[in-house]
Amino acid sequence: MTIVPSQTPLLTAPAANGAAAVQTYPSQYSNGGGWLGKRVSTLEERVAKLSIRHDAEEARERAEREDAEKKKWEKEEEERRQHEKQEREEQQSKMHKEMGEKLDKVVEAINGKKASEGNQVARLKAEVERLSRPNAGASTLAT
Repeated sequence: MTIVPSQTPLLTAPAANGAAAVQTYPSQYSNGGGWLGKRVSTLEERVAKLSIRHDAEEARERAEREDAEKKKWEKEEEERRQHEKQEREEQQSKMHKEMGEKLDKVVEAINGKKASEGNQVARLKAEVERLSRPNAGASTLAT
């Protein structure tokens, strides 16, 4: 027979050396019973209310940002429309002025042509009269 040294058995129980042992109370948080359960449910309610308030505040801030962006966009759009309208009015004014100048030139040309035609007609009438007088005088002498 041989002698085998013996080993000390492993202890699974907490050591009794004076260290603070945590005591558990199994029935304190079961189904909201006891002081701890009530405190936890109160805290959960407060957290839920804070969460709701926080979500509402975020939604309000988001709505304010969207409104501000919408107003900014509308303002920019209105400024763009005003700018385009001003450009159109300037373009129309420029075209109107150019057309007026061209029309004035046409009117002057027409009036000048009428005046020259009137002068030409008067000159031709005078020439016809001048030519017809000696013929009239010559025709009476020949008869």
